[in-house]
Amino acid sequence: MDYYLLTDLAVTMGYHLAMSGAETFRVEDTVHRILRAYGVECEVFAIPNSISVSLEAANGKPLMLMKRIDFHGNDLETMEKLNALSRRICTERPEVDEAMTWLHETLAACRTYRTGVIYLGGVLVGLGFCLVFGGTLLDCLWAGLMGLIIGLVTRFMDKQEANPFFSTLLAACCMALPAYIAAGLGLMDSPDAAIIGTLMMLVPGLPITNAMRDIIYGDTNSGINRIVQVFLIAAALAVGTATAWSLAERLWGAPVSAPAVDHSVLAQCLFACIGCFGFSILFIFMAPGAFFAPSAVLRAGWCSGSASGWDSARSSPISGLLCLRRYTPKLWQESANIPPFPICWCPRSL
Repeated sequence: MDYYLLTDLAVTMGYHLAMSGAETFRVEDTVHRILRAYGVECEVFAIPNSISVSLEAANGKPLMLMKRIDFHGNDLETMEKLNALSRRICTERPEVDEAMTWLHETLAACRTYRTGVIYLGGVLVGLGFCLVFGGTLLDCLWAGLMGLIIGLVTRFMDKQEANPFFSTLLAACCMALPAYIAAGLGLMDSPDAAIIGTLMMLVPGLPITNAMRDIIYGDTNSGINRIVQVFLIAAALAVGTATAWSLAERLWGAPVSAPAVDHSVLAQCLFACIGCFGFSILFIFMAPGAFFAPSAVLRAGWCSGSASGWDSARSSPISGLLCLRRYTPKLWQESANIPPFPICWCPRSL
C-alpha cells in the first residue's frame, strides 16, 4: 500500500471539508476514520488555517503532510457530498487510487449557483429581514438594493484577494451609505431597519457557532482562533456602518429613523421565509433543501407550541431564533385557532 497516496487522500478530504466551512472536529474525525479504515494509526492536527497529518509507515519511516487552508466560506452542498463520500470510503475501503478518483469526481459534481443567483440571494436576505426588524415595504426595497451592493462589493474584493476584515468593512460602508443618504433625502422611512436586516448577510453566525462547538469538543486553539475572527468581523461591521453614518451626517445631516412598524405575524413569517431562502442560496444549499428553512419558519411561527413545531424550528438556526421571538402570550392567543402547516421533513444532521 502506498502510504503517501493514502495520507494525501485523507489530507485532501480534510482540506476540502475545511474549505467548505466544516468545524475542526469534523475535519479531524474524517481524516482519522479514513486512515483507520485502512489500518493506519495517525495523529491529526487541524486549525482554521491548516491541517497536518503524521503517521508511521510499515517500514518504520515517519510520514507527515500539511496543507494550508486559505480563507474559506460556506458550501453546504460540498460538505454534504464529502461527508457521504468519507462514509463510503470507510465502508467499502477501495484501492487508494480508486478512492482518489471518487474524490475528484465528487468535487467535480458539486454544484454551485451562478453569480446572478448569488446576487439574488443577497437581495432576498436584505428584503426579507428588513420587514422583520420593523421596516416598511419601501425600506424593504431599499434593503434589497443594499443586499445587491454587498454582493457586488464582496465579489470584487474576493477577486482582489483582499483581507476579509477590509472586505467586510468596505461592504458594510458601501451598503449603509445609500441608506443614510436616502433617509437624509426623505426617500426612506427607517434606515436602521434596512441596515440591520441587510447586515444579516455579513454577521458571522456560522463561525461563532463553529467556534463554540470547537471549544466544547476541546479544540480550544481553533475555537479561540475563530472567535478572534468573529470579533474582527464585528469590528469591521461597526467601523463600516459608522463611517457611512459620519459621511452622511456631514453632507445631509443626521439621518433619523421612523419608529419600528409592528407588522402582523403572518407578514413577518412570510418575509422571514424570503430571507431564509436567500441564506440558503448564499450557503450553497441546493434544492430541495433550500426550501427546508423557509418551511421551518412558517411552522415555527404558526405552531401552537407542540413538539413538532420545535422540531421544525431546529432545522434552521435563524428560524429557531425567530421562533423564540414569536413565542409570546399574544401569539398563543392569535394562533390558537389557526391550523398548523404540515411538518416539514428535515434532513439528517451533517
